[in-house]
Amino acid sequence: LEFFCFLEGKIENNRIILDGMIFQPYYASKNSAMPRIDLPIYNRVLGSLHSHPGPSNRPSSADKMFFHKTGIIHGIIKYPYRPDDLEIYDIEGRRLKFKVLKYVSSKEMDELRKEGKVE
Repeated sequence: LEFFCFLEGKIENNRIILDGMIFQPYYASKNSAMPRIDLPIYNRVLGSLHSHPGPSNRPSSADKMFFHKTGIIHGIIKYPYRPDDLEIYDIEGRRLKFKVLKYVSSKEMDELRKEGKVE
């Protein structure tokens, strides 16, 4: 089955900082995943992330149509779901260059929030 979530974050100093994933019910099959409900207007949603069960992480025509509905960046990770299997696209489905600067676990993120270092 495919996986789907929204990406939460902010744009700061010309960088996109993703600091959360928003999960909600979605339909998933062997070949597709789409949210069952529309996400309410929420100013920290920057895009989406979903998986492709096969060897391609290129956006399908359905993916490109969805990209226009929510956010400015969209990730697709292909099987076997390793870090190198992830690509990021703009709303038109054009591949974007990106770099993961740091991975922060949810426990570390909670600590940073308590310290007032992130919202």
